[in-house]
Amino acid sequence: MAQPPIRIALNGFGRIGRAILRILLREGQDFELVLINEIEPLETCAYLFEYDSVFGPWSGTVETGP
Repeated sequence: MAQPPIRIALNGFGRIGRAILRILLREGQDFELVLINEIEPLETCAYLFEYDSVFGPWSGTVETGP
């Protein structure tokens, strides 16, 4: 029986929150990102993740949903 994906919420999307998301994506973990608790707009978070000044640019696609 297959396990359902782990549901993940990030409390903040600064350097550490972005690093955790990168690790999960890079390792191919089966997860569902359900919440990012951040005061910045979602579009800003997506931009910071895509063009990270600490970890470098993300090679994948970064999109925001409705």
